[in-house]
Amino acid sequence: MKNNNYKQLMRWMICVWMMIIFITQATVPAFAAYNTRPLKMYPKLDEVEIASGQSSSFEIHLKFSNNVGFIDETQEDRYDMTGYNAKNLTKFHMKEAKTGKEIPVKVTPHPQALKHTEESKYFYVYAEGLDPKTDYILHIDEDLYANMGNSLGSPYEILFNLSADPQVVKWGPTVPLPINNVTIPPLYMTDSSIKNSQKGVPVDTAITLSFSFNVSGPEMLTYNSELFFLFEEGTKSIPIEVKAGETVNDFVIKPILPLKEGTEYKIVVVKELSAKNGSTMSSPINLYFKSVKPGSDDDVDQEVADNNFTYFTDIANSWARDEINALADLGIINGFADGTYHPNEYNSRAEIAAILVRAFDLESNTTISFNDTKNHWAENYISTAAASGIVKGFDANRFVPNEKVTREQLVVMLIRASGLNLKEKIPSKDNSKESSVTTEVYQGSTVTSAVYQDSSAATLLDFIDAATVSDWAKDSMEIAIKNGIIHGYSDKTLAPQANVTRAEACKMINTLLGLP
Repeated sequence: MKNNNYKQLMRWMICVWMMIIFITQATVPAFAAYNTRPLKMYPKLDEVEIASGQSSSFEIHLKFSNNVGFIDETQEDRYDMTGYNAKNLTKFHMKEAKTGKEIPVKVTPHPQALKHTEESKYFYVYAEGLDPKTDYILHIDEDLYANMGNSLGSPYEILFNLSADPQVVKWGPTVPLPINNVTIPPLYMTDSSIKNSQKGVPVDTAITLSFSFNVSGPEMLTYNSELFFLFEEGTKSIPIEVKAGETVNDFVIKPILPLKEGTEYKIVVVKELSAKNGSTMSSPINLYFKSVKPGSDDDVDQEVADNNFTYFTDIANSWARDEINALADLGIINGFADGTYHPNEYNSRAEIAAILVRAFDLESNTTISFNDTKNHWAENYISTAAASGIVKGFDANRFVPNEKVTREQLVVMLIRASGLNLKEKIPSKDNSKESSVTTEVYQGSTVTSAVYQDSSAATLLDFIDAATVSDWAKDSMEIAIKNGIIHGYSDKTLAPQANVTRAEACKMINTLLGLP
């Protein structure tokens, strides 16, 4: 009996053992197959460091979130190689940002990638013969694969020069990295099919907004199209369709349903809007307009509308309205986020530098930096203006970007930019027809902006305060007066030491550029 029980127990144990073997053989391949599916974890670029700068050669260290540099034994068959991931070495390309000229690079994994997992996340990119004054772009292809089998999914670009830390951009929003200096100019709206505060906009209108860089290309469209909004009477959100325009710099906004007649609307573009090159806006955009039924009696005659149009809500009665409009139309000046311009306030040195760089379309391969402009929104404008000889610092280290600009300081900057001398004269404009005195009320105070009548005949000595002009500004002031760039006031003063208003600056720049 015991023998039978023992045999029966042995048979049972053998059956159980065979079942375990069978189940194991059946399930392990299935589990292994499941484990080879692409993970919902994609490698991404985590860190960027320029190992050597301020020279004609550089090495940039790129750290990814996963193993991209070494093939482990479990993946050798799939990659058809062992050791270093040689295919990934071909996924890096470099070019000059401005010209697109290709730059040869040498790419290597971390020298310790074979021994340590952490080091297998690195690639080193080396190039030589670079110009420290030139911006470069390092492009990483989207099909750079990690050892786990997933790719980047979208390309990366790194914009850098050898005098500043790099800025890394992924197609879409800017990748958050511990980076200090940005070498990309700010993004701003350059044009729109309707003007701010315009009346008589058709209820079935499609509105085009144009920007300074690529914001609506295939890589940017999905992200950026969510950043446009339309509000009725300032609060009620209106459904809209947002799509790419004729160029990659344009967006077209169209209400899903016709707008209400005679109603005020506001388009809002949030400041998170970004361009393909990583450029972002410094403030949101608010664009106001009033709708009207096409062909109705309320429809505003276009010529009249154009004559009364203003880019900003607070310049309709400004003596410099036309000059402000002209510069805004060219994208030379920008207002504030609330749609105002504050014509009777003052420009800072940083703002004037930015305006002059835009006005004269200045470029420079020379980088001039000041200690107090690092990370400033106008850092690149200031550097370009300084390198062009238009603006100067208070000393080698200080620019004082937020200090106000005096009338004589702006005149000197303008004459430097124009290259005029005492023997030259810009094309004549009839300045004698300008109003001699214009009075405005601003924030409860009366402000007189008076021009010297018949300024075309004036010289520096015609002004009673000519002696207050600084010696270093006298030649420039004489040139500016001779050419009608600067005017005095009704009391025959020039006020060279007074801060120049934003309206006066627009008038001077407009005259120098020969704009109508």
